[in-house]
Amino acid sequence: MVCRPATQFCCGCSTEFGVKFILFLNFLQNSFLIAVAFCAIILKLDGLAYSADMTLVIVWNGFALAGMPLIIMAYIGVIYKHEIPVRIYWYYQIVCVLVDTIFVIRNLVIEGPCDHLPTHMGREIQAFACGLARMATSSVVIFLEGIMIYFTFIVMSYLEDVAEGGNTPDLRDLAANKEAMRRKRATATVGDAYGFILGSSGDFVPLTEKHGGADGYGAHTQSGLSGFGNSRRIFGGKRHVMDFPPEL
Repeated sequence: MVCRPATQFCCGCSTEFGVKFILFLNFLQNSFLIAVAFCAIILKLDGLAYSADMTLVIVWNGFALAGMPLIIMAYIGVIYKHEIPVRIYWYYQIVCVLVDTIFVIRNLVIEGPCDHLPTHMGREIQAFACGLARMATSSVVIFLEGIMIYFTFIVMSYLEDVAEGGNTPDLRDLAANKEAMRRKRATATVGDAYGFILGSSGDFVPLTEKHGGADGYGAHTQSGLSGFGNSRRIFGGKRHVMDFPPEL
């Protein structure tokens, strides 16, 4: 890439959170377009339509319907760190930005906000109002276009991160699974998962059953495994602490 990928979203949040937030906003936008099209076409509530051209409403509705499964697939891809669904959504997002830009250029440059001003105003007042409307519209358009391009850049940065690191777990996954590991240790026969060893039948059995009273690694017992023995615990510990930060 020529441009360095983003490492944060909105100055502090992770890019993974940013992609989820972008997907949520896009889901709300598409849901709004679908609801408006349903009210305008099926329920005949023309006052709710964002355009008097029903053809345009139908086209936008179809575009929103096509994006809904892509958004859901991309969200699942973010959860399980799968690159392909998110990349497909990224292509859809680029198309959305291009289509929005085309409509903005048509409404701002070709038609312009001055065409919708009242005609009963004087020439001087109409010229001032036209210039003010163009300045306001241009500022809003630049702001919205910047947000859309930034959202596209965040998704692209997340894809680069997943492509480089793969779908392997990270430190946040360890923190998320901390409670599950704590419950697993609590229900184990021996106080630690390392207290099990492969038995003669091919099943994992506790060391207390295989070596007559050993716990933990079993290496601290005098009658431990063959070749080991006469060892002692470090600081009187009973299990291998793998929590980070360790519990005090």
